[in-house]
Amino acid sequence: MEFLIKGYVNNLTEQNIVDYAYKNGVSVTDEETKIIYLYVKNYWQVFLKGNADGLFMELREKLRPNTYQVIVKLFNEYKSKM
Repeated sequence: MEFLIKGYVNNLTEQNIVDYAYKNGVSVTDEETKIIYLYVKNYWQVFLKGNADGLFMELREKLRPNTYQVIVKLFNEYKSKM
């Protein structure tokens, strides 16, 4: 599973983030897109296997409330399926 996620993250683009957000009813700003992209690229293993509470606290400060809430909701949904 980790191998598949790593491959996806390696090929991830900022446009993928914009498209995925749109599919989930969220319009992200350019700044939010850059932030989310950097966090996924740099910390995907922490989100996958570690304690991501500190990262979520940082994101809460950097993103608009609605964007943050959707990210947390989606994260929890996907994490519960793993």
